[in-house]
Amino acid sequence: MLTKVTMELSSEYLRLALPYMSRYRVPITPQNYAVWYEYVAGANQPLKAALDTLVENEQSIDEEITASLYQKYVDPTDLGKIESAQQLLHTLADTLTTSLDTANGEVSRYEKSLKDCATNLQTNIDPDEFKALVQSLEQSTRQMSSGSQQLQQHLADSQREADQLRSELVKTRNEAKKDAMTGLANRKGLEEMVQRLSGENRLGSTCVLICDIDNFKSVNDSYGHLIGDKVIRMVADVLKNQIKGRDTPARFGGEEFIILLPDTELRGARSVAESIRRAVEGCKIVRPRTGEAIRQVTISIGITQCLVKEDFQETVSRADQALYAAKQAGRNRVEVNTPLHEMKVMVC
Repeated sequence: MLTKVTMELSSEYLRLALPYMSRYRVPITPQNYAVWYEYVAGANQPLKAALDTLVENEQSIDEEITASLYQKYVDPTDLGKIESAQQLLHTLADTLTTSLDTANGEVSRYEKSLKDCATNLQTNIDPDEFKALVQSLEQSTRQMSSGSQQLQQHLADSQREADQLRSELVKTRNEAKKDAMTGLANRKGLEEMVQRLSGENRLGSTCVLICDIDNFKSVNDSYGHLIGDKVIRMVADVLKNQIKGRDTPARFGGEEFIILLPDTELRGARSVAESIRRAVEGCKIVRPRTGEAIRQVTISIGITQCLVKEDFQETVSRADQALYAAKQAGRNRVEVNTPLHEMKVMVC
C-alpha cells in the first residue's frame, strides 16, 4: 500500500538511508534504496527486525543479502518508495520552477500596470480618476512586493534543502572511504591517500608499515568472533593514538592494517612501529561476562619505503615480505625490507 509522505519526510528518510548504504558499500540502486528506505521509515517491522539483527551482530550486509531482503520483505510493486529519492529532487526542482514562473508573472503584471499608469497620466484626468489611478498603482506595488518576498522565501528554503542534501552526500562519500568497524580508512581511502601523495611528489619519501595481529584465528576460535572484533578495534585505536599529522592508518582486510608515513625515513618508521608494537603488547582485553582477561595480543610489523615511480602494489609486496620475516622470526617483531637504492647508499 503506497503511503503518501511529505517532501520533508522523504528528505529525512534519504538522509537516514544514505549513511547505512555507504557503511555497507551497497550500490544506490532503486531496489537497494527501497530496502533501506523501508528500514529507516520503520513501518516494515519484519524487515526492520531482520536488519537490526544483522546490524547488531556486525554482520556484512552486501548487495546479495540486500537483494534477498528486498525479495522477502519489500513489495516490488511499491514503486513510489523505490523512487522516493528521485521524487525528492524532482520536487525541489519543480518548486523552484514554479516560484520563478510566479515571480515572472508578477513582474509582467506590474510592468503593464506601470505602463497603463504612465499612459493615463499623459491625459487630463479629474481628481477622482487620479485617486483611483494611485490606488491601482499602490495595489500593484503591494502585489509585486508580496510576490518578491515569496520568491525569496522559496529560494531560501530550496537553498537550505539543497545545502542539507549536499552535506549528506559529502558525508556519505567520506563514510565510503572508512572501515565501518574501526573507523580507519578502508582500501578506497588508502588508495585516495596514495594518489594524493603521488600527485604531491611525496610518495617517494613515504614509508609503509604492514601490521598483522599474531595468531588471530586462534583468538576467534578460543573466544568467539565478538572478542575477535574487539581485538581488531583495540589495535585500530592503538594505531590512531600512535600516529600524527598526515600519517594514515587503514584496515587492509581482516586482521591486517597498513600505515602510510609521509616524509619519514626508515629509521623513523621503525621507531613508530616499535611504539605501536609495544602499545599493543601492553593492552589487555577482558571477557564482558566473566571479567576474565584473554591471552596477550601481539602484532608483527613489516616496513619498507616507497620508491619513486614504483607501483604501490610492489611497495606493499616488499613490506609484506618484511612482515613474513617477522612472523618467521617468532612474531611480535618488527622487520625492515630495505629498498635497493637505500642499500647502495649504505654501501657507499
